[in-house]
Amino acid sequence: MTKDEAIKVIRDEKLGKYSFDGQNISENLIGIRYLNNVWEVYSTSEKGNVEVITTYEFQEKAIDHMIKGLRVEKRIKDRYNH
Repeated sequence: MTKDEAIKVIRDEKLGKYSFDGQNISENLIGIRYLNNVWEVYSTSEKGNVEVITTYEFQEKAIDHMIKGLRVEKRIKDRYNH
């Protein structure tokens, strides 16, 4: 999935907080960033601390993983809000 496709999915599905560049890191988000020649998929805690989940060689794979994580997070929130 490309970045533009992912942004459309995130908007259409009303998914949670995300970051594509690793620069706008805040609490409770899932993101990707290019660091040390790999794409990192990471999440942040309620204090904004970064925890790397996994790494990929290609941005598209990292984006796919990030979208899956955002979807899981949304399902969990939806269950507790009903």
